[in-house]
Amino acid sequence: MAGEFREFRAISWDPAAGAREVRLSLIEEREFTIYLEGRRYRTFAMTPGMEREFVFGHLFSSGLISGPDDVAEVEMFPLGARVRLRTGLGESPEREEAPVLESGCAVYMPPPDSRVRSEARFDPQVLLSIPRLLATSRAYARTRGAHSAVLADGRGEMVGFAEDVGRHNAVDKLIGWGLLAGVDMSDKLLGVSGRASSDIVSKAARANVPVVASLSAPTSLAVDYAVRADLTLVWILGAGVRIFSSPRRIS
Repeated sequence: MAGEFREFRAISWDPAAGAREVRLSLIEEREFTIYLEGRRYRTFAMTPGMEREFVFGHLFSSGLISGPDDVAEVEMFPLGARVRLRTGLGESPEREEAPVLESGCAVYMPPPDSRVRSEARFDPQVLLSIPRLLATSRAYARTRGAHSAVLADGRGEMVGFAEDVGRHNAVDKLIGWGLLAGVDMSDKLLGVSGRASSDIVSKAARANVPVVASLSAPTSLAVDYAVRADLTLVWILGAGVRIFSSPRRIS
């Protein structure tokens, strides 16, 4: 998508070729601000693309909405979105004086307030298809600087995909896409290119995604959250997997 990349000059050096000038594509990182009920809620550092999906996904993951119908109006503009909720801002945190900039760094989210409602089962071979699906990231192939998230079905087929400079943003974009498209996520698995941290587990549990599979080891709090939410948390390691919680779904 236009705007995802920028070209830069750089000096390349290696022992065989020495120093030379090259042109490289780097992933774009821009400010994006969400305004709720006329107030600045939060400013993010993110990659252009799927902005509307990101807004819905982030508001849902943060517990500010329970679905798209809770949003009365969304006005998108180049560097942000103005959102009006049917129920008002409610108890959301005050952000006007101290907006938070975030991209790849985790933001603390409280533990999931409900358990995943799904008895979906997945063959271990389906889990091993996740690296292949994540490798379809055009942004990573071009820049080596992007994270991606994929939603897959029980056959290991891609259902939805998102990429961003931040792995949390990619997950919010993907969840928002699922909400707006009316996708039943209770029989899907979420694959993420980075580690599975506690906030990613919390986002998945709120979307009723039963399995999260990551290419890097999860954090300790992510495992605690997964156990609490009855979510199956998996680390894909080489030609095998490590299952940290609710292993009954992997059969």
